[in-house]
Amino acid sequence: MKQRKIIPPVYFFVCLMLMFLLHYLLPLADIIPRPYNYSGIVFIIAGIVFGATPPRLFIKAKTTLHPFEEPEQLVTDGVYRYSRNPMYLALTLVLAGTFLLMGSLSSFSVIPFFVWVITNRFIINEEKKLERKFGRDYLRYKEKVRRWI
Repeated sequence: MKQRKIIPPVYFFVCLMLMFLLHYLLPLADIIPRPYNYSGIVFIIAGIVFGATPPRLFIKAKTTLHPFEEPEQLVTDGVYRYSRNPMYLALTLVLAGTFLLMGSLSSFSVIPFFVWVITNRFIINEEKKLERKFGRDYLRYKEKVRRWI
C-alpha cells in the first residue's frame, strides 16, 4: 500500500486554522493596533498574486508542480528570478498578512513553525533532487537566487 504524503497546502491550511484558534482561544498580546493591522491585506494580496504565476510557469515548462515527483525542467524565469521557492513564499506572505490583520503575538508564533516545516519537509529535499537532476545549472541558479527572498 502506497503511503499518502501531505502536500504543502495542507500544512498551510492547518497553520491558518491554528492561527485563528490561538488568536481567539489563547490571545497572548495584541501587538498591532488598528488601523495598522489592515496592512495585512497588502501581504495577503501580494501572496495571492505572487503565488498565482508559478503554476503557469511549471505548466508552460511541462514539469511537475507536485513536490514529491521528479522535475522535468528547471524553471528560473518569472518570479523564480527573485525566489527559488515563490509558491512557499506566497503561502508565508498570506500567513504574515493574517497575523497582521489579527495583530496578536499568539497568531505570529505559527509562522516560524510553518517556515521550518516547509524548509525541512520540502525545500531541502527538492533542492537535493534539483541538484542531482540539473547539476551545474541548478548550482549556478542557487548562487544567484535566494531560497526565500
